[in-house]
Amino acid sequence: MCPILNLSRTAAGRDEWRWKAFFWPKLTSKPNIDAALERGILFAFIVAGAGTLFVIFRILPLTSLVDCVLFAGFGFGMTKRSRVCAIGTFALYLLGRIDALASGSRWGLGIIIGIMILSVFFNAVRASFAHRRMTQESVAGSDEGRARGQE
Repeated sequence: MCPILNLSRTAAGRDEWRWKAFFWPKLTSKPNIDAALERGILFAFIVAGAGTLFVIFRILPLTSLVDCVLFAGFGFGMTKRSRVCAIGTFALYLLGRIDALASGSRWGLGIIIGIMILSVFFNAVRASFAHRRMTQESVAGSDEGRARGQE
């Protein structure tokens, strides 16, 4: 299976059910945090690419290219572990889904896929905050170690 989605049964370090890990991963270790962020980055680029293709084939209006550029930009921002870009990706996708449903989009498989993508973006937000918290804790721990060494 896909190593970025981390759904294989033999994935290293698996301590929870694979679909639960997809929808609500434990963000207590650096590999899990990185996997959730990479999943969000991947899906941001997939949404941007699919939107671009839909504009090219005239399924979506030309103004949808703005969304595609924003998703691609947020994807690049998430590669730098940006919390703002992770929140922006989640908010942009959520508002897009709300707009689609309000404008008369049909309920069906699209809503299920939308919920899955939304959960990936939400977990990327969680992972970006967990990454920041883990980084701050490691910096604080190294500062304490240096302070003890100087005494």
